[in-house]
Amino acid sequence: MLKRVFVAAAFLALPFAGLATTSSQAQSAARPMCAEPQADARIARSITAEYPELARMEDAKGTALVQVDLLPTGDLAGVSIAKSSGNRYLDEAALGAARQTGFDAEIRNCAKVGGTYLVAVNFE
Repeated sequence: MLKRVFVAAAFLALPFAGLATTSSQAQSAARPMCAEPQADARIARSITAEYPELARMEDAKGTALVQVDLLPTGDLAGVSIAKSSGNRYLDEAALGAARQTGFDAEIRNCAKVGGTYLVAVNFE
């Protein structure tokens, strides 16, 4: 289920319902006690995408939407371009920044869960 769009510096975070998968349905009705039973995934360490010199020479601008698949640990399972900026150099820079960004996994019923999110990387 794609749940959220992240943006920090060049990234944006917005809910996007429908595609993230969690194991919460398999959990029993009893809810464990913990300090933070529910929390959205978030960017823990933001990396600003570098504006590629070739894109700058072309005066390219745009926003790339990068799909980020997270494991329950917050580690990346994969990244891909969900929507191109219209410039391959910008898209490559967006993928690189997403790969270097640190994430905290979503928490549901006191358990960390993986999911799929969007990261919007803006180049102006």
